[in-house]
Amino acid sequence: MEPRFDAIQEFLEKDGRDSDVALTLLTDFLGELVELFCGHPSIARNHKLIMRELLSPSAAFDILYEKIVDREFEVISRLIMAITGDPDERKATYQAFLLMGQIIMFRQGREAIVRRLGLHGYDALEIREIRQLITEWAGKVLEKDSR
Repeated sequence: MEPRFDAIQEFLEKDGRDSDVALTLLTDFLGELVELFCGHPSIARNHKLIMRELLSPSAAFDILYEKIVDREFEVISRLIMAITGDPDERKATYQAFLLMGQIIMFRQGREAIVRRLGLHGYDALEIREIRQLITEWAGKVLEKDSR
């Protein structure tokens, strides 16, 4: 994810106002997160750790928050503000959590989803479908919100 973070940071530091570029960066970033959360073999163990820390923070939460959570949500929030033209950071942060919540639910609710759809797990096709749904939804909602 480092190259993606670097590209987004560079965009935000240089200008960060082109809503089309911001939308592309956001949907690409969300898509990579979908692939990571839904398709990466080691994410199940790490996801449980992250969810445990979010639900019952220990001393490790500070490290997790500073190194991962805060960074992801800052980037997503700033891209949302660039897309919508709305400088309300609080609103953009809520919207960022809405977007991430969808991705997390596809990971957290995986067993219910695959059972409901009669699947054996997520394969490349399902991950592409989830990625497309989330990125299309994000684009439609944020473009609508910017009007």
